[in-house]
Amino acid sequence: MPYRGPASTNGSIGKTEAAYFKMINDQGGINACNIEFVSLDDDYSPPEIVETAQRPVAQDELLQIFNSLGTPPIQQSTSI
Repeated sequence: MPYRGPASTNGSIGKTEAAYFKMINDQGGINACNIEFVSLDDDYSPPEIVETAQRPVAQDELLQIFNSLGTPPIQQSTSI
């Protein structure tokens, strides 16, 4: 999500998603498993998006990229 930069007003989407997953976890998760939701700032910049997405994919065994905002993140994340 863009928490800074030209599209930062849309950062509220990521904050809302984080609150939703926290609510799910507070209610016991899904089948008693908590969701580890990580929302990172991509600055809505293609070079930043690649750098931001590579770490979780390579180091944290990322399951999926969820709800990328706009065309730049989607175009860049498909090339990772």
